[in-house]
Amino acid sequence: MEGKGPRGRRTAVAYARRILAILALCAGCASAPKAPSHTPAALDAPVARTPDMPLAVVPDAPPPKPAVRIVHHAEWPVAWDVRELGIDRAAKRVFVELSWNGVAPFEQKPVERARFVVDEIDVESGGRMDRWEASEALATRLANRRGEGPPVADLLRFASIARRFAPPYEHFRSFLHVGVTADAKHVFYEALADDGSREMAQMIAAADGSRARRFDAGLRVSYDLASSPDSKWGAFHGYSNGIYHLYLRGTAQADRVVKVNAIVYPKKLYWSKDDGSVYVLSTGADQKHPCIHAVHPTAPQSPRVVLCGDVIDETSHFVLSRDGKTALVASRASTKESLWIRLADGAILRRFSVPAYFGALSDDGILVAPSKEGLRVVDLRTTNEKEVREAGFVALHQNMWLDEHTLLGVRHLYADHAFEIVALDVARILAEKGEGPVR
Repeated sequence: MEGKGPRGRRTAVAYARRILAILALCAGCASAPKAPSHTPAALDAPVARTPDMPLAVVPDAPPPKPAVRIVHHAEWPVAWDVRELGIDRAAKRVFVELSWNGVAPFEQKPVERARFVVDEIDVESGGRMDRWEASEALATRLANRRGEGPPVADLLRFASIARRFAPPYEHFRSFLHVGVTADAKHVFYEALADDGSREMAQMIAAADGSRARRFDAGLRVSYDLASSPDSKWGAFHGYSNGIYHLYLRGTAQADRVVKVNAIVYPKKLYWSKDDGSVYVLSTGADQKHPCIHAVHPTAPQSPRVVLCGDVIDETSHFVLSRDGKTALVASRASTKESLWIRLADGAILRRFSVPAYFGALSDDGILVAPSKEGLRVVDLRTTNEKEVREAGFVALHQNMWLDEHTLLGVRHLYADHAFEIVALDVARILAEKGEGPVR
């Protein structure tokens, strides 16, 4: 055995020392505090706070935006020559058109050159992000409303801005009469016809201006061209053989112009993104029997009657809701009611007496319209109504909805030679407590 003799004793001592060391370590493990558990505590368990532990600071929630908010204020020599053009596809910028014929207000002598400007405004900050200004020659031509029409180069420059607009699915509102298909691949514009007639023709071109061609196939007069939501069709008013009709044409080069025989003397037209039809108000061959029709491009000779008679007359106007499911119908005649109708079957959802000729309509039936005091906001479903005491609004437009319940409008400050862009939260306006006006 190794334990016998000096070498064996040394080995036994070494083993004994190792065993004692291991026993000491185990004793230390038994007396050491347990390591903290990584198992999460119950969500509702109280948290012990020591005196030196700082209090948690919860940041204040940002205050809600007011129901009526001034987005932008700017001076312009003639406030009534300011108009809304539209908002961008991200609903973050708004575009306004400013024009001036170079004559001082209420005077006849020219004091400055004519101007035609498009400003791009940031909706959140209210700052002007960009400005496009037409040449003096173009501005003068537009101010005088005569001549051979704007130079095509200017039209295409303007179209590059218009391509950023959210599609309104109606004819373009600018004096330049420029439109863009919903997919932004084609540009519509008016130009002098090349057939010697000296009439204006509807043209279509690629977004960069190439492959320009007539879209109206030689009609003597055509106007108010609007692109369909799928960008495959254009609808416009045209004059042929002594009478006006509604015309359709596909945007492909091989497509032909189609005259819709049943739609005579058309007025306002809108494309619906709900069913792909163009809705048009026409007065009939005798101009005494106005109706609203729905015309689908695949069956242009079989228009569907939406509504005839009732409050519709030769002065009537209508606008579609953003979703294309309902419409507001109003007459200039102050003695007539206005209607909220469903387009699918022409059903009258509500009759009301609020003047609505220049109003805008939300998808869920909230009407915003100018009044003598400012603006009137009415929930057509419940007849809940509020008055906004802010004078200077002339008209509200469907293509100015930022979202379901926020509408942008231009307020004209005539005495100050200025204008304001105002954001209206129509749901919050209606929710304000009390019966008094909203300021």
